[in-house]
Amino acid sequence: MKTLKFLSLFFLITMIAQSCLKDDCTATRRFVQYNPVFMTGAELKYEIKTQPDQALVNPGKIYFYNNYLFINEQGLGVHVYNNSNPENPIYEVFYNIPGNFDIAIKDDMMYADNPLYLLAIDIKEIKKPVLKNRQKILAYDWYYENDEYSHVIYYLRTNVVQTLDCSDNNFNAPFFRLENNIFADVAFDGNVLNSNTVNGGSIKSGGTGVGGSNSRFTIYDHYLYTVDFSALNVWDLKKLGNPEKISTKQLGWGIETIFPYQDKLFIGSTSGMFIFDNSDPSNPIQTAQFRHAQACDPIVVNGNRAYVTLRDGNECNGFKNQLDVLDVSNIYNPKLLKSYDMRHPHGLAIRENNLFICEGNFGLKIFDASDDNKITNNQLADISNIHAIDIIALTSKTIFVIGEGGFFQYNVEDVKKPKLISSILVQN
Repeated sequence: MKTLKFLSLFFLITMIAQSCLKDDCTATRRFVQYNPVFMTGAELKYEIKTQPDQALVNPGKIYFYNNYLFINEQGLGVHVYNNSNPENPIYEVFYNIPGNFDIAIKDDMMYADNPLYLLAIDIKEIKKPVLKNRQKILAYDWYYENDEYSHVIYYLRTNVVQTLDCSDNNFNAPFFRLENNIFADVAFDGNVLNSNTVNGGSIKSGGTGVGGSNSRFTIYDHYLYTVDFSALNVWDLKKLGNPEKISTKQLGWGIETIFPYQDKLFIGSTSGMFIFDNSDPSNPIQTAQFRHAQACDPIVVNGNRAYVTLRDGNECNGFKNQLDVLDVSNIYNPKLLKSYDMRHPHGLAIRENNLFICEGNFGLKIFDASDDNKITNNQLADISNIHAIDIIALTSKTIFVIGEGGFFQYNVEDVKKPKLISSILVQN
């Protein structure tokens, strides 16, 4: 009898405890919500407008041309700064280009994207851009030809805090849909996932600018190369302001970035790296594909070495955070030399033997890459107080860094002691 009473009492206490746990089973989740913004085909045939000021809120990619700094405001347009004095960049103008994420510039002509068109914009007078031409950026079917249909041109990104009960299907989900079918990416430990998707290059002769390792646009000689989600597109720029698409090379899904090096093109995708022989700039020829785990992968190249960062995240469908070093001396047979574990690598740059790697919330790290087998053992500097997504190593003395907090210029003449020159901070 005593045993029965004891078991009954134990069962009662257990039920009460479970009831209490159920009542308290909640958690506060911080996540990023993406709200789609639509425009019709007719509305996307806009003229380029300017604004004297526009808050830097959601910085995207960076580009440098003739002492001017261009910072993309994701989905909205481009901020332009005069960087003649790096210690004090002067705000010039904002180009209102709805749906824009990428640009490239040659001979005072800016080539910019929106969801339907490649726009050729004369920026000879920096505050008075003139739209010269628009060409369809893809071969669209009837749906896109119809001006009355709406297209998602970008997503407004907002930080949301929500309390969930443990019975909610989203309680342990790394990402989920809300009731209104808007995707939400959960931010763990403050590590907010970026919705999108540098180099050691310098400004080339002929008035061509330089972009970062996350670029989808690049210019070589008289040709513009753009990558979309599945293809490499080649544009002839010989007629100033009148780009002509001359070929499209299908590569498969997940194409992300493009990096030019000498007479080659290196294209990053979520599944691997493509190499193209670009000795005939009008007709790049694929020579190889190096496959890796599913992940985001910006690429930079120096000599016979390619450096690839792999990153996890919902937009990448990956689970790897690492740096791969490849031997690309034989462009027909690239070989993996070494992989290094990283925390959350994004864009990167190589200048001489100095390798710069952006690690999101973990800042910017600088390594001596002269020994392929000891890169992470040879860390030169760690700038941990910034959020870093992409970088341009403009010279051996100056680097540009962009992240969720804004834009930063550093003097790296003493690479072990980077000095902040100036910054342009995000305005909340």
